Amino acid sequence: MPNYLPLILLALVPVSFIAASRIVSRPENATAWWSRLFAWPEGVAALAVCATLVFIGWQALLTRQALDLAQSANRSELRAYISVTLEKGNYQNREKNQAFLGMPTITNSGRTPARNVRFRVNSAVLNEPLQSDYVFAPGSEPHGGLTVGVNAQIFQIITLDHYVDKQDVAGIMSGDGKAFYCWGEVFYEDVFGDEHETDFGFRLSFPENTDKPGSFSVIGTYLSGHSKAT
Repeated sequence: MPNYLPLILLALVPVSFIAASRIVSRPENATAWWSRLFAWPEGVAALAVCATLVFIGWQALLTRQALDLAQSANRSELRAYISVTLEKGNYQNREKNQAFLGMPTITNSGRTPARNVRFRVNSAVLNEPLQSDYVFAPGSEPHGGLTVGVNAQIFQIITLDHYVDKQDVAGIMSGDGKAFYCWGEVFYEDVFGDEHETDFGFRLSFPENTDKPGSFSVIGTYLSGHSKAT
């Protein structure tokens, strides 16, 4: 029987060289490597894993943002809120050693206590009408350090540091040419440790009660440019 093995080997050599050349030199119109991922099971699995990781990361980011927003909303809903009103005060009466004074009411209308509540207040008799750009001098260093519970109220007495001339008292009480002013700041912390401030200012007048001559009421009018809260 003839021995064809040498001929078969010779025939296979060119084929092997052609195959090798096709592997080494990639034709210009060959398919891009990344497109083969869709044809390989392993490539499809890798793409699925990458897409899953991206989706998980995106969901984690959204969850973190939602938690931060909820926490901020909860703080806003639960924190203390200090407001200041004024319904009490006194006019000068030298016989009773009483100077002009205002008595603001500090109220915590929030849902948790206000801590380390401190005050810095001042007062003065100022010419009327008051200029819109008048700068109110700050009071002395803050004092206090109290805790004001939920819906609780405390009072702060702000007394003029001198007596005015007797002949000026009636005009100050009615706001004729001069008026008594008191103002200040309330500093406090909420239960989350955040610091807040409420600024207030009032112009006080003391009209005589028509139904009870010789007695006087007190009216505290907000100073819009000096009343704000954070």
